[in-house]
Amino acid sequence: AWHPIGSNPRFPLMTADELRASIDRLAGYAQKAGRDPASIEVAYRVPRYSLTTERSSQPFVGDVDQVVNDVREFAAVGASHLVFDFRSEDAQETVGIMEEFAGRVMPEVADL
Repeated sequence: AWHPIGSNPRFPLMTADELRASIDRLAGYAQKAGRDPASIEVAYRVPRYSLTTERSSQPFVGDVDQVVNDVREFAAVGASHLVFDFRSEDAQETVGIMEEFAGRVMPEVADL
């Protein structure tokens, strides 16, 4: 798998379009090396995640519908895995963030 980090300023991958362009570039490298690009999974690390009541211009930050749409959009451009970082300063808060994601977002994208 290829595990791009979306926050690298040299190669920004903050949007699905930026990720798609990088996946296309990766496919070219794979073909030159004699490898089937479809054999390379993409495990994208989400730079920031937050459920809010308001919509945001930043992927994975916003209301449930927006985050669900972002998950679907990144999957559609080729991300086979999304890696979310739920850490916070407080362990109980981290668990709460994980539970909220599991209860509100995951059921909406279970078909992926």
